[in-house]
Amino acid sequence: SEDEYLNHISLLKKVLRTKETEQQLVHFEYEGVKELSFIVRMVYFDTDKVLSFVQNVSEMEKARLESERARYVIESIIDNLPIPTTVKDLNDNGKYLFWNKEAEKLFGCSAEILIGNTADLLPNNFLSKEFERQDELVAAGKYENPYLSKVILNDGKEYFFLFNKKEVSY
Repeated sequence: SEDEYLNHISLLKKVLRTKETEQQLVHFEYEGVKELSFIVRMVYFDTDKVLSFVQNVSEMEKARLESERARYVIESIIDNLPIPTTVKDLNDNGKYLFWNKEAEKLFGCSAEILIGNTADLLPNNFLSKEFERQDELVAAGKYENPYLSKVILNDGKEYFFLFNKKEVSY
């Protein structure tokens, strides 16, 4: 396309000006049907010369897009479950990978705050300590599902929750 051509020329000029290697992902349709994807890597060679290396990454790009679509579907399903659902990475200090809408409502903390962080950021210290304790049991293989636990929510009242936690390898 004209836009990609102009982008390519702009990148070429940047390599000549900065003498730094640059690369870009380029998509185009072949015979009006098949979409091809290439990585174009430009390496400064001389004051008016650039070496370009082109790699066909069509299959990798197709797999990446399929994976992205599948992730979107799974995240949409989890986010719209009628029960609080969270996902943590125990290999990364228990940082949250997912925190659905029901968890936001019940525990009073947005996904935006928690994803990429630990339960320490929960506004309720009792709750964060209880989640950490349960995660330690899961990691040690000593967690029994379902698990009944008394929890104090942000309103200061005690509630009983039936937790169901499962370690999943990926």
